Amino acid sequence: MENLKTIARPYAKAVFEIALKDRAFSVWQEKLSFLSAIIRDNSIRHIVSGVMPKEDVMRSLKEICKDDLNDDAYNLVDLLIQNKRLLALPEISSMFSEMYLAWQEEIDVDVFSAFSLEQDQVKPLKHALERRFTQKVNLNFHLDIELIGGLKIVAKDNVIDGSLRDKLSRMKHTLQS
Repeated sequence: MENLKTIARPYAKAVFEIALKDRAFSVWQEKLSFLSAIIRDNSIRHIVSGVMPKEDVMRSLKEICKDDLNDDAYNLVDLLIQNKRLLALPEISSMFSEMYLAWQEEIDVDVFSAFSLEQDQVKPLKHALERRFTQKVNLNFHLDIELIGGLKIVAKDNVIDGSLRDKLSRMKHTLQS
């Protein structure tokens, strides 16, 4: 059988992305912990072990959970049942918690631009970078007129160069080849 961490990782990452988008970390943490406790319970092991038909498993879990889960959590459970990955829920919960703890640590991101950015441009940029790095970001803005246009973003050892100067340089190199 595949390593449980390998199985759980894409599900945990998907749930984390949803929680990040909705800013619903505590809700998801609560739902995942609740589901993990159910999955670990020996009295219902026969339900989640994959022996019963998928529809019966979902119906049984809905009876057990009642109103304790929201639609998104039920969608996750249904997906895990369909893919025969329900037993990975405790690991998904654990990985989600690790991702959330890592995300809470802020990283510094230097943003270089040829022009100063307006406030309505900063918010979507910050949100996109938080999703990209799965961490909170602290933006430090720098003016660099040599960029001509676009942005150059430096975070830790990552450089995202979307500047016009870089694009022109790559085009020049391509044309000279």
